[in-house]
Amino acid sequence: MNEFATKTEEQFFEIRETMSAMATKQDLASLESKVDGLESRFDGLESQMLTVDKMAEMEGRLATKFVTKVYLDEKLANQTVEIFERLDRRLGKDRDFKETLVGTLSRRSLIDNQEAGNLRELI
Repeated sequence: MNEFATKTEEQFFEIRETMSAMATKQDLASLESKVDGLESRFDGLESQMLTVDKMAEMEGRLATKFVTKVYLDEKLANQTVEIFERLDRRLGKDRDFKETLVGTLSRRSLIDNQEAGNLRELI
């Protein structure tokens, strides 16, 4: 019987040690308030985080404010074509003027046919 009492006492001792390591109601309440605090902090972080929807909205706003590379490439190509067209028109006018001048000088006998030929080669 003495042995039974000793084993029972040892088991109660183990139970007491386990229970003393367990959390009390106060510990659980404290833990719950900390978890609530963490939840509110996570909610705050979520509201501050950049979501896919917010990124799409920002991209849309940027697209309306800034031009795209494709747009700039098209505009540059159009401007380049326009510049060369203007140069061609100027060169055409310049060539016409020179031919008219050489023809006029030749008709009025201010230059001979050889000089007129030489000038036309330069045009």
